Amino acid sequence: ATRLAAREARLAWPRAAVLQELAARHRGRRDWLVATTDEWLRAIRAARDAIDGAFGRVLHPPDDVLELCLDKLRFADFCAARGLPAPRRYDVASRADAAAMRFPVLLRPAETLHSRPAPGIAKALEVRTRAALQGALAAYAAAGVEPIVTQSLLGRPLEQYSVGISRRDGRT
Repeated sequence: ATRLAAREARLAWPRAAVLQELAARHRGRRDWLVATTDEWLRAIRAARDAIDGAFGRVLHPPDDVLELCLDKLRFADFCAARGLPAPRRYDVASRADAAAMRFPVLLRPAETLHSRPAPGIAKALEVRTRAALQGALAAYAAAGVEPIVTQSLLGRPLEQYSVGISRRDGRT
């Protein structure tokens, strides 16, 4: 029952201390764990065995699937290879992709930067011209951030869904 869920935050704690506290919880294995940021999903993956043993259920997929979902480049390629509807990814080093690129495009860091702020690098930036894209890519290079460039779907009528927990055949 999600109405019984409790949110816990340990903002000032180092990651190792939080992971140690989580791994030490043995409350009859009735507690379930869900992380709400990419950074904490990576932390769960790094300490998966200890955390899996401390909770009745960890509401995240296995590590290989989790890693695929956390890597925007790999996820875009995964969708394209399977014909799944997703914004087209452009390889900025490819002449063919450069010629086929239709503006506006969306520029994002390939990896979420919550734990590693990069000055001047936005979480997402819609770019409307080739010159603006070149300038933004130069800023990414200067910051040492790998970019991903995709078709922009901003400003288009879309239906979007977020699924926190799902059930199938009576299983969560």
